[in-house]
Amino acid sequence: MNNSMIQSATSLYNLQKRLDIIANNIANLNTVGYKRKDATFQDLLSSYKTQHEDKLLPGRLTPPGLMLNWGSAVSAQLIDMSQGALQETGRDLDVALEGNAMFELNVIRLDENGEPVLDEDGNAVIDRMWTRHGSFQLTFVPGDEENAYLATEDGILLTDEFGFHIAVPKGQSIVIDRSGMVAAVDEATNSYTEIGMLRMVELINPQLLREIGNNRYALAEGVDPASAVRLLEDPGMVAAAGVAVHQGFLEQSNVNLAAEMTELLAVQRAYHLSARALQSADMMKDLANRLRG
Repeated sequence: MNNSMIQSATSLYNLQKRLDIIANNIANLNTVGYKRKDATFQDLLSSYKTQHEDKLLPGRLTPPGLMLNWGSAVSAQLIDMSQGALQETGRDLDVALEGNAMFELNVIRLDENGEPVLDEDGNAVIDRMWTRHGSFQLTFVPGDEENAYLATEDGILLTDEFGFHIAVPKGQSIVIDRSGMVAAVDEATNSYTEIGMLRMVELINPQLLREIGNNRYALAEGVDPASAVRLLEDPGMVAAAGVAVHQGFLEQSNVNLAAEMTELLAVQRAYHLSARALQSADMMKDLANRLRG
């Protein structure tokens, strides 16, 4: 296989990855809280091919030798954490974040049999996950008929800043302020009772997170949590981080369809050129084989 075929094949493989990322962004154009992905490329190892001394003729201005490049590859997939537009829904359980933060979900890890995984001390192992998807619901827990619990759409119970589930007394509504503090409202007595603050984290380095599906993120393998996120433990920390919570709103995807389509056309043109280069190299190989025969 000659150099041009290797370069073309490498380019095709990595351009296909870029096309997949763009397609995923476009597919999530209407996904609540979705953050678009981008790819960075880096040059692969180059090699220098020396030429025979006979090539060094009198009057030659360029140095002898050929620099051979082996194409480029996707070096990283980046998360674009820019703010998405806030859309008003008027629903009390819809919550949008403004600023560099995410909601934290604490999920009990289960084994292949659906049983909780225990650590050395016999406690259930908790996996930390994060999301910007703030469409919540109230759900009931077996054995507790007096309270409903704030949860995600698929039933994961939300926790407050101390790690406790947020319980709403039955028949009461909730109010969430800009710091994420949740209060239960008894309309009969017009009284407010604080029942916890939404558990949120400030993003220190979002590129250390990995997408795990359902518009959620977890830590990449071997990453120290302190280098990626910082828990916002009280309203003062929320305000200092420039984060605001908006009840009755949902954050829309930050995907710009026009920009993605423009990038799609550029990548498709590059893909077509690489495919043509591969085809031309193959035709030259075939021609050389025929001449030798």
